[in-house]
Amino acid sequence: MPASHYPGLGHDVPTLDFSGWPVYTHADAPEDLVAGFCRAIEVCSDRIPWQGEGPLPLDRMCSDTPEAPLPIPLHPAADRYWREGVPLVGRRLR
Repeated sequence: MPASHYPGLGHDVPTLDFSGWPVYTHADAPEDLVAGFCRAIEVCSDRIPWQGEGPLPLDRMCSDTPEAPLPIPLHPAADRYWREGVPLVGRRLR
């Protein structure tokens, strides 16, 4: 937990967290399969449970944020999908 987010916490405290839910695939996975999976997440975002209100905020969940860190690179097709292919909420991701 970063001390900057919690007044009174004297220093950063390493913790376990399940704030993101990565989906891993092999680098050689077909691009159409990966793009289809991304599209399915987008189409179902209003039915994917999460701790906040409303639909899953893909603009925050598909970019490198404290809520959903990306410790490894996205598959090239997923990167293109989220970065270029679908402007969500009127804007592109990342």
